[in-house]
Amino acid sequence: MTREEVKSILSQVGEIEDEILRKFREIQELRESAMSPETVHYTDMPKTQTHVTSKMEEKICDYTAQMQKLIDEKEAWEKKKDQIKEMISSASKPIYRQILRLRYLDRLHWHDIAMMIGYGIRNTQNLHQEALDSVAEQYSS
Repeated sequence: MTREEVKSILSQVGEIEDEILRKFREIQELRESAMSPETVHYTDMPKTQTHVTSKMEEKICDYTAQMQKLIDEKEAWEKKKDQIKEMISSASKPIYRQILRLRYLDRLHWHDIAMMIGYGIRNTQNLHQEALDSVAEQYSS
């Protein structure tokens, strides 16, 4: 694996976090819609019990299937994020891991990272390149 490939993978964290949040919101919306009084329609017209029961069973099955799909998708995104965290923790030096965490997981700017680790911006960027090389080396073997 090359430095650029590692950087490309690590850069996906923001997108992954957005997807996880989107799935979480979809799950919440689905739960809320299932619990809202609008999901059950009341009329003064008599209906047979089997018709009402089958419609209710159908709605429950749809809800369950949709919920499971959203949960599975959310878990898949979380697994991708965990794999990226694992890549970061494979960097050979603690300073490399710190820089990668701050840059990709915390999404900080170079200036902020440099201030936090006590180096200049250019030195921080050089250490970042070394960190990417360190991870690339771990995943090349």
